[in-house]
Amino acid sequence: MPLSMSAPTLPSIEPVAALLNDFRTTLRILNLLRLYELLRSLILRETDTDLDRFTRTVLVAQACSYLNFQVMESIMHLTDKQILPSSIVLRRGGPDAWMRWAFRSWLLAVSLDFVRLGWDAMKHRRPTMGSTTIADRDSFAGVKEEIDHTWWAELQSSVAWLPVSLHLSLPHGLPGMNDGLMSLSSLLAEWPLCKAAWDATS
Repeated sequence: MPLSMSAPTLPSIEPVAALLNDFRTTLRILNLLRLYELLRSLILRETDTDLDRFTRTVLVAQACSYLNFQVMESIMHLTDKQILPSSIVLRRGGPDAWMRWAFRSWLLAVSLDFVRLGWDAMKHRRPTMGSTTIADRDSFAGVKEEIDHTWWAELQSSVAWLPVSLHLSLPHGLPGMNDGLMSLSSLLAEWPLCKAAWDATS
């Protein structure tokens, strides 16, 4: 009688993915300090000539939105770990409603990125070079190329994050959006940052 061998059972990657996601969420709590310092510096450095008033206003609104998202996500995470009382979330509609409002803050921050990038594009289209020497023109061209590269990288990131943040902000999400598309969008959003880090070490 021939022996039959069952196929080996592969371990599920879901627990590993959940562990990594939990670890990343925990690390993001530390972002509260960075976001607070960013917001504080934007408010206190009102005489900074590198930023015009409109850009500063947009950046302050963005920082507030990101900070609100991070505070709400951190509270949700700490209540899940039973470090904070769950009543904080339950009294305000429960976990789903709580995180939906958190993601709406994130959506607002992502949307403001388009406003900032649009304003930057308008500014950079204006003639700003008064020098006519070849060396100055070459230097200006190099700076402009670097600015353009950064601008396109930030635009790619914002375009990729927009459907994710919008999907998570809606009660029933976007039609057709699934975990695979969300993962792809997240990868596209983080790719410019990963590429820049790779280029910096090469």
